[in-house]
Amino acid sequence: IQAILKAMGEHPDNAEVQEEACGALKSLAANAANKVKIATLGGVEAIHNAMGAHPDVDGVQEQACGALYNLAG
Repeated sequence: IQAILKAMGEHPDNAEVQEEACGALKSLAANAANKVKIATLGGVEAIHNAMGAHPDVDGVQEQACGALYNLAG
C-alpha cells in the first residue's frame, strides 16, 4: 500500500500510473485491515487527487470510484 501511494505521489500527471494504482487500491480495499491502512496512509486523498488530475480519463475515474466504493463498504 505504501509503495502504491508513493507511486501516485511521484507520478501525479501519469494517468496510467494513477489508473493502475487506483485499481490496486480497489482490490486491496476488499480486506478490512487494508481499508484502515489505506485511509490512515492518505489513500482517500490520493484517490481524490487522481480523480481531479484526470477528469477526462475514464479508466482513472472508474478505478478510483471502485476504490472509494470498497473503502466505504
